[in-house]
Amino acid sequence: MERLELYEEDTPYFAALGRFISAYALAEAAAMMLTRSLSGLEDERSRIAFGGMRLSDISERLRKFAELEELPDEKIDCIEDCLQQLSQIGKQRDKLVHRRVSYEEGHIHVSNSFTSKSLLSFEEDKFSIYDLKRMQSDCETIYIRLHTIEYPNLLGNAKWGDIRILHSAWKYTPPSPKRDNHMAHIRKRRKSSPRRPPASRE
Repeated sequence: MERLELYEEDTPYFAALGRFISAYALAEAAAMMLTRSLSGLEDERSRIAFGGMRLSDISERLRKFAELEELPDEKIDCIEDCLQQLSQIGKQRDKLVHRRVSYEEGHIHVSNSFTSKSLLSFEEDKFSIYDLKRMQSDCETIYIRLHTIEYPNLLGNAKWGDIRILHSAWKYTPPSPKRDNHMAHIRKRRKSSPRRPPASRE
């Protein structure tokens, strides 16, 4: 296969990857904006207070502000649901951004073999184009849900009018974690291989 043909084959996958990364950033920004809004601080002060924080830190503060503001239970539940799903998707996003990524046979393959502490044990994951699209869709849903909590009047706008998106189930379910333990493979080979007699010393 010529290199040009390979590019044509993997282009939809890397395009889906790029759209997902963009949608994740949008969902993360929605969590940040809602946190700043519920804090009660002026915009300039809230940017200083919360700017540059990791998602885990923002999520913790968002939960506390939501309780202090005594938001209705359905809004608190919505925030919690969004934060939990965004956290799960964020773990996959971190792999796709910080590890070696390649395309092979209809999947995006991700590995930390270059950066793992041991060459004998490292993690490998693979994502279908549907995984990437589902994560993108959930991130867009998270953005809408959190944004409409901050601006409830958006629900009457034609652009945001599909109320079903506020109650639909998540599309992406993270797979069970798998670790490729190469040490186990080595031990298995050693057990199955016949032992050589020790060399005689004469």
